[in-house]
Amino acid sequence: MKKRFLAIFLLVATLGLTLSVGTTTANAKRHHYTTVPTSLRGHWYHYNSRRHKYDQVKATKYHFYTKSATSSHWYKVSGKKFPRYAYGHSELGVKKYHGNYIVGKYATDGGPLWKKVTRHHHASLRASRPATMEDEGAPTKYYFKTKALAKRF
Repeated sequence: MKKRFLAIFLLVATLGLTLSVGTTTANAKRHHYTTVPTSLRGHWYHYNSRRHKYDQVKATKYHFYTKSATSSHWYKVSGKKFPRYAYGHSELGVKKYHGNYIVGKYATDGGPLWKKVTRHHHASLRASRPATMEDEGAPTKYYFKTKALAKRF
């Protein structure tokens, strides 16, 4: 009888101690920032011969910026911003597609396919838009590391 009483007492004491201590939960938000592939990072230039200006691409670890020669402002996408429409995903969407990268806003279609290639013996960034059923695509652009190279080729 004493053994049974002792066993019940230990069970109740253990249960009571466990409930009184309780469990703690961490409420810290855990973000998974989206990063730009290392091959695309840097400042790249494409010379627009019609406008005599440069299209530009700036890519850092968490941000992707583009600026057209026809525009005066930068189009910015951040891998550290978490807008409501993205449902917990960052604003920056990066997807690998047949060796190329699609970089743009999360859950949007379109945009060029980006890939680092060698063009005229220089590192360059190729931006191509494949043809679809609706349109015939856009010409492929090559971005170079310097303005001088971009203007030369």
